[in-house]
Amino acid sequence: MVDSSRTFYDKQNDVVIGGIFIATVDFDPSKSLEEQPDKVLDIQDMVTSLSIFEDIGSHFLHGEVTIADRINLIDQIPLNGNEQLIVNYRSPLKSTVRINMQIAGQKSRVRPLGSKTDVIVLRLTSEGHTIDTNQYTSYKTEGNGLEMVEQIIETFNLNYSRLIKRQVSGFIGTGNPPLVTKDATDRRILNFCFPYQRPSQMIQQIAECSIPEKDERSSNTDDLATGVENAGYVFYETLEGFNFRAVNSLMFKEPKAVFTQFDNLRIMDSPDGETNNFSKRAEEMSLDVVGQTAFDRVSNKKFGVFGSANYSHDITTKRWNFEPYNYATNAKPFEGFTPKSVQIGNKDFVLKPRKKVINTSDLSNSVSLTKTNLVNTQSEPLRDALSGRVILGLNRTPGEELYKVKRFADSNMSLLGDTQYEVTVSGASDLSAGDTIFLQLTRNSTPRQGEDEIDDEKSGVYLIKSIHHFFVIGSQEVQTYKTSMRVVRNFRHNNVPQSPKLDFNGVIKQ
Repeated sequence: MVDSSRTFYDKQNDVVIGGIFIATVDFDPSKSLEEQPDKVLDIQDMVTSLSIFEDIGSHFLHGEVTIADRINLIDQIPLNGNEQLIVNYRSPLKSTVRINMQIAGQKSRVRPLGSKTDVIVLRLTSEGHTIDTNQYTSYKTEGNGLEMVEQIIETFNLNYSRLIKRQVSGFIGTGNPPLVTKDATDRRILNFCFPYQRPSQMIQQIAECSIPEKDERSSNTDDLATGVENAGYVFYETLEGFNFRAVNSLMFKEPKAVFTQFDNLRIMDSPDGETNNFSKRAEEMSLDVVGQTAFDRVSNKKFGVFGSANYSHDITTKRWNFEPYNYATNAKPFEGFTPKSVQIGNKDFVLKPRKKVINTSDLSNSVSLTKTNLVNTQSEPLRDALSGRVILGLNRTPGEELYKVKRFADSNMSLLGDTQYEVTVSGASDLSAGDTIFLQLTRNSTPRQGEDEIDDEKSGVYLIKSIHHFFVIGSQEVQTYKTSMRVVRNFRHNNVPQSPKLDFNGVIKQ
């Protein structure tokens, strides 16, 4: 039997499973499993696979578990769709992760020909999703964007299931902070009245009107993307908790891991000092990279990425207003970015400056406005700061927040996947959607003498848009864990010319 407390890799895709349990409806997540043994059932020997999905485009966690049912489990317990699935696992060199998911329903149930075992696939969701799905209500709130999102999470108890004592982002206690990661929004006080909606729908509307807080002291303070040019918030859930982030600020995060295409596994001896083929352990695993569908210029232009226009009609002053958006001149996704370095082995690699996906110097000033937004607005009268009286003849800018934010948010969100890869590595329990990684990819062609084999354009920092934690679970000796990630970026490292430099034979000039 494999030692579940070991701290070395036994094979590629290694994982240490600490238990897989089904918990009853009245299970208390604030207490340990040992304190309430009559409310949990260990099903690890019956589970054949487990999948957990995170995505910055999805508000909640989802998953699946496959069970080889030899004892008519569903009828004997019986399952009714309100139970929890609890999994404790870790990679041999990583800390333990605990998953609390709710069994939402049965996806399929198949009995192979000649067998007495049912193969059952159960759908899993986070408890926050279940709570959100069953709440439709009218609700009024005001404040800045971040304050309102945190208020909605607490009011509707979306993070109820994480009553685990831990420390996250400076929060200590038996409850869970509303948001484990967040980007401050500007200090505008917004007012929302939501008619008969789910909490996640309320949060989505707030996200569409939110602007990252502008730090006036410095344009590159902490290298965070700020201001209306970087609008575009996402609200999503990971195994750690809920997150409310601006997509451009996610791209500024320090890489959490480094993966390379080079097959240079580091080998360490077994703990007892023996050195033979069986006892050697791989500490780092090789990388599988697949290029995915990336830029889609037709859709980009359709959503107004490179050029759009806002028309507004002010119902107070009866005036029309027009504001164009030009990506070449108005977008500032990496203003203030300071290149840093990433250490790979004993070598430091300096991160190159980020450039927009097009070469702005090659563009003409005329950009096709491929999307038009028409918004009714109502300007607010300007009031004297002391007396509060209206200053006649003077009005603030149009009061419709979507008018200010939408064209920038549409551009930033649509360009997020301009470059995409599917990356599969051995189980990485410390990575989540919204983290960044550093990919070191090789050139397509053989490098010239003196040149590096690393591809400077393809290599660099990528954002994990979605992540799939996949476990294959058999006997104690047969357990594997893979992590598959969809990684994206919305920038280039090298300038892109207006057209490739070809000779008459269609060969690219060097």
